[in-house]
Amino acid sequence: MLGCVLAVFGVLMVFQTLPASVGQPLMYGAQTATVVAACFAMLRRGRSSQGRLRQARLLVAAALMCGALGGVLAVLLPLLTGEPPPVPSVVDAVHFLFVPLVIAGLLSYPVLETESGSAARSLLDGLVAAAALWFTTYALLLGPARVGEGLPLLTGATVLAYPATDVFVLGLLVAVLARTQPQARRELLITGGGLALYLVADVAYSAVAARGAYRVDSWIGVVAEAGLLLLLLGTLSSEEQEAAPRSTAVRAGSRWIAVLPQVPVVVAIVVAAQITLTGGALSGGQLGVGVVLGAALVLRHTISGRDRTALDRRLQEREALFRSLVTAASDLITLHDGQGNLLYASPAVGRMLGRTPDSLLGSTMAAVVHPDDLPIIEAAWERARATPGQTSECVCRLKSVSGEWRWMQTLLLDRLDERGVGGVIVNSRDVHERHVLAEQLEHAAYHDALTGLGNLARVRALLATRYESVPPRPATLVLIDLDGFKAVNDTFGHARGDAVLLDVAGLLRACVRSDDEVARIGGDEFVLVLEGTDTGPAERVLRALRQPLAVAETSLPVGASVGIAMLADALSPDDLLRNADLAMYASKAAGRNRITHYQPLMHEAASQRMQLHRGLRRALDGDLLALHYQPIVDLPGGEVVGAEALLRWHDPDTGPIAPETFIPVAEESGIIADIDVWVLDRACRDIRAWLDAGLVVPRVSVNVSRRHMTLELPPLIEQTLRRHGLTGAHLCIEVTETAVVRDVDVACAALQQVRQLGVTIALDDFGSGQSSLSQLARLPVDTVKIDRSFTRTAVLDGGARRLLTSIVRVCQSLDLPVIAEGIETAELAVLLAEVGCDHGQGWHFGRAEPAVHLAGLLPARRLPASRTPEDAVRVRV
Repeated sequence: MLGCVLAVFGVLMVFQTLPASVGQPLMYGAQTATVVAACFAMLRRGRSSQGRLRQARLLVAAALMCGALGGVLAVLLPLLTGEPPPVPSVVDAVHFLFVPLVIAGLLSYPVLETESGSAARSLLDGLVAAAALWFTTYALLLGPARVGEGLPLLTGATVLAYPATDVFVLGLLVAVLARTQPQARRELLITGGGLALYLVADVAYSAVAARGAYRVDSWIGVVAEAGLLLLLLGTLSSEEQEAAPRSTAVRAGSRWIAVLPQVPVVVAIVVAAQITLTGGALSGGQLGVGVVLGAALVLRHTISGRDRTALDRRLQEREALFRSLVTAASDLITLHDGQGNLLYASPAVGRMLGRTPDSLLGSTMAAVVHPDDLPIIEAAWERARATPGQTSECVCRLKSVSGEWRWMQTLLLDRLDERGVGGVIVNSRDVHERHVLAEQLEHAAYHDALTGLGNLARVRALLATRYESVPPRPATLVLIDLDGFKAVNDTFGHARGDAVLLDVAGLLRACVRSDDEVARIGGDEFVLVLEGTDTGPAERVLRALRQPLAVAETSLPVGASVGIAMLADALSPDDLLRNADLAMYASKAAGRNRITHYQPLMHEAASQRMQLHRGLRRALDGDLLALHYQPIVDLPGGEVVGAEALLRWHDPDTGPIAPETFIPVAEESGIIADIDVWVLDRACRDIRAWLDAGLVVPRVSVNVSRRHMTLELPPLIEQTLRRHGLTGAHLCIEVTETAVVRDVDVACAALQQVRQLGVTIALDDFGSGQSSLSQLARLPVDTVKIDRSFTRTAVLDGGARRLLTSIVRVCQSLDLPVIAEGIETAELAVLLAEVGCDHGQGWHFGRAEPAVHLAGLLPARRLPASRTPEDAVRVRV
């Protein structure tokens, strides 16, 4: 759209379609608006620039302001006076202020560091180019047109001053352009084109004005406006910072730019020779220009000599600085040609590789780079050649004269096309110790320190690579947990235990294939990552571990519980590890020393256990648990001599949950310890309430888990009794055989301290655990509760009855009262009374009921007649 408007405007002006009273102000207005726009654009760019570039643009903007003010005056004066301004006038004076400002601005542009010269030399080069250009312009155009002849001296000089000013500024711009940094060249080139057009317009203006026939709304004005538009375009051109070496075309263009200042001189010599050869004579003015040109050339030669001397000195200083820096540098700096042949090596090659620079000249990188690292350095070389000016990096090993391979961090930079370099710069820094340390740290992060096998992090990484492949690579995960390892540590110490782990690690390596992975992920847990779905290595491992291992000259069976999970059955490494862990625990639960494959039901069972655990925690924190009490009666009289506090849980969402369901989960998760504290406190609180109601309360039995079979149990019971104002006579602590035999010495010490508080100890579920009759005499217990597995078949099974009788007699010989559990019929109650059981407990006498129900039995201290053993005896008789 803008191009169409400019084209229409140009046609109207060239063919003078509009009246002079309209066309000339319109043209002056357009020129003034263009200069003002260029001025503001230059000011904006000047403020956003830095250093000399900022100064140059601000000065050029000031020069354009003067040009704009001259254009405004050229429009306003005819409107105010009714006549065109005289020549010379204030319009010319304001316009010519443009010259010193634009000269200062052009000389302020930043100069290339690689170019010699100063502002004085640039000014002289501009003067030479301007003189030669003026000579050519005057000889070919202004002279034949007799511009300025017949006019008053001042008027003629003013008419000639317009093209002379343009010539000088254009010559100076050409001289500056050859030394200016690339980021400013684009705008200077476009500005030079605008000045060239403006010179054409001013030459035509001078020729036409001499005849008094000048109108600004003509082709001359259009050419001038085109030049101004180019000036505006130059101020709007974007900066092009040189982030990389220039291309061949750009460098060739730079060479042509360097020749530009000499072009007007050559043209002037050719024109002068042509005039002389054709019999013409040079005028006085032309000869004067020639004298000025010669003097400027001599002066320029003198200044150039001084500049070359200063440049040589500066180059020598920089070369000395460069040599000192390279010589003292700890990095190895080398220069290579395009084929990789060595052209230069810094003295650091002696310190780093023990070689002399001359011994490597002409050799390629293959002479010193480790063969395994050649592809790495070649890839870095290709990256550097593909992106000249950008650094390519790699880490590789270089060979020293002693034969040692040292790790180097290598940077490559392509400067083949840069003058004065002409090669690929390679900077190598010794990072051997750092690289070795990094490898050691990485190895430590992914390997077990004891066995050297991979660890859990390595297993996860290996599995992740298989999941990331498309499709996922089939794999089998085998989780192995040694069954008898804790006994080895406890018996022989950790040093022998570590030796066993090393033996097991070697055994596992021998059982797997070369492409399988063996890892140790825990104390006595190992993992096999098997390629494919073949589980043969897992079976070989189990057979090998079933053989006794030699520990301290003793053969000990270790065995293992093995869980197997397939990669296809899980969505992530963690899920796969979880599946194998579930299968391994299923092997332990099934009796150990076996292999179990993962089944989805295992995950469901684990999820249910987790839900139970969370529900138990909520119930404990929200006081949703309850204690029910089951009476313990005297045999055969039926008197209530005690009660056992039994835990009950009624979940608001799922309803009642059986103790045999949630107690194992509580023990497995460890929450059973908190439950023990809660049960003990709640039972003592209920006893306190019954006592406060005036009831005679028998001993209440409270179960304590194996988690509390420590020396922390006596203080806990003592504090609870004191808190509720009770004595030890009100309480009985029931412990199971399995809880006691895990650490008999500690358990005996804790229970003995509990007895000193007046609390009695009952050994619960006797006969179902691992204790022996001989150990019964050692335990500090006051009562033995025979497990229901011995009582429930005693009525019909004579053998069970004889075994039961033997246990009772052993207890009687140790003066230990016997409580029989699981009494569900009157006949069983009579039989147990006959064999000598002191007390009984079971559904025949009453189920576990809330505390209020037991409170109803306490006043009479007897059960209903239908529930007493004596009544059963009468019925039987």
